[in-house]
Amino acid sequence: MTTFPLSAGRPLGVAAIGYAFMGKAHSNAWRNVASFFDVPAFEQKVLVGRDATLVAEAAAKYGWAESATDWRSAISRDDIDVVDICAPGWMHAEIAIAALGSGQARPGGKAARQHFG
Repeated sequence: MTTFPLSAGRPLGVAAIGYAFMGKAHSNAWRNVASFFDVPAFEQKVLVGRDATLVAEAAAKYGWAESATDWRSAISRDDIDVVDICAPGWMHAEIAIAALGSGQARPGGKAARQHFG
């Protein structure tokens, strides 16, 4: 099992890739998960999408600290520990493989189960 060291004393940083239907659903889940489960501290750092204006509006509406249009840059940031892939299914493998290759981000959800285990 691969482990990913975290910086002590800070919450996990989350990046969500995709802001449409699944991005909206996952954003709602991130905002509410602590009401239902015992989870480590985390921050909704960045929501990523292709259209800068629309993803910025979605980030503000769904509780993300910022928005971006380049998922590759987002997953390689030092403050990102979890990558939530909400993009269309045909993009999952590329994003998940890149996130794992970054050495600091962990892809989660369906993509990780389908492609890695």
